[in-house]
Amino acid sequence: MRRSAVRRAITPGTPVTLGSEHFIVPRRMSIGDALAGKANPRETPSSEYSRKLVRPSNAFFQVPVHRMSHTEAARREEEYDFEHALIWAAFDVPEKVPVLLRDRLLSGDASAYTDRWLDACRHWVREARYWRCIGVEKPFFSKHQLRAHTWGNAGTDVGNVQFSAAMVDAVRDLEYAVRREAEGLPANYVWEKWGPWGNVDGSRAEQLPRFRANQHIDPDGVEVSAADVEDLQSHGKIKERFGHLIFPEDGAFAGAFLTATNGSVTLADFEPEMQRKYAALRSLSVDDAIKLASADDLRTLLYISGARSTFEAVWAECTTWDEIVSAVAPHREEGDRLIEGARMLQLCRDADELRSLFEEKCGFADFHMTTDKELTGALIAFIDDLTTLTATEAGSKLCQATIDAQRAQVMGDVVFAAYRELMDVDRDKRRRLWVSRFAGDANEEKTLDYMLQQFARRSDRPGG
Repeated sequence: MRRSAVRRAITPGTPVTLGSEHFIVPRRMSIGDALAGKANPRETPSSEYSRKLVRPSNAFFQVPVHRMSHTEAARREEEYDFEHALIWAAFDVPEKVPVLLRDRLLSGDASAYTDRWLDACRHWVREARYWRCIGVEKPFFSKHQLRAHTWGNAGTDVGNVQFSAAMVDAVRDLEYAVRREAEGLPANYVWEKWGPWGNVDGSRAEQLPRFRANQHIDPDGVEVSAADVEDLQSHGKIKERFGHLIFPEDGAFAGAFLTATNGSVTLADFEPEMQRKYAALRSLSVDDAIKLASADDLRTLLYISGARSTFEAVWAECTTWDEIVSAVAPHREEGDRLIEGARMLQLCRDADELRSLFEEKCGFADFHMTTDKELTGALIAFIDDLTTLTATEAGSKLCQATIDAQRAQVMGDVVFAAYRELMDVDRDKRRRLWVSRFAGDANEEKTLDYMLQQFARRSDRPGG
């Protein structure tokens, strides 16, 4: 391209239209009104049609701007494929369900956080827990048929589930627990301690189906045979009889995710000057203030530290802690809920960060050492809190925000500054904690020498 054309194109006031001589991208690099990419960018562009007839790799293609389809049939097909992935995630890795919702929002669907998809998430998370408890190995029998909807007698007995050997053993385990409860014994449900990595207490997990020589033997003599569970052929009967063992308690974690918490932030993570000022206002030493600072006080300090320009005068002239609380209270009235909502939505970008959020909000010591029943209840509470958030106008707009500029517009400058301060301090503390693991003396050379010696001793020949 000639330099004069570029100079004219960047001159203010020069009309620039696609295909005109002032347009920087030549006409041959576009298809219709859209810019075109090259499948093989190393090829010298000659024209739109000249070489792609004999060199298919040199063909132009249009970059898709919107993934969402415009026709009704294509839209329904795309929604079906998404729900298919949603069911797989709910069955296999339930904590990735919120991640899928965020990915759908980023892909261009503004209805990702509407009741239509939140209700679907809640339903499939609950159903997937039920499927795991009755021994279902995979959620789908085929692309268009759920395994739980595979009926007996070649599909003619609608409502009567076609049980596999593993499913029969799983229902027998549930029957054992119910009969033990009926006799006044502890339930001792075999899969009560099952978690993401096996039994949470470290005991050996059983395998289904069981071999004939390795059948389950109840220590108190309770007996259940395959004939005893033959009448439990429908999902309704199974849920009615074993629902208290399968489904988590309603409201166990209600509202936990919208309750104000501060992650791993403590008073020691603030500036020394702010620590001394807080300790003086509380009439404590700095060390005692670090130990005794409440979560509510830390949230107030996050507002002060984040929005310094707003609270600078109050912070400098205050003589009691109540003055600080009174100054921040108007912003915290609605701000705390928006901050927790923004944290929920932002941490949905990665499953590991979401697991850390579950540990913080629900009090789990280790996500992977928590039972499947408790995790299901926590995930349902997470979806319920998302539904509560979207019920308000500000929360609904916050769910549509994908960048910080949009969040700041919804939350307001002061609340957004406190949100960013919390996220930055928490992430920086986690980063420093991770880096400190590698602060000791490195022994890479010794480790490498040891590994080389061990590899040298190993022979590829059997008996060598």
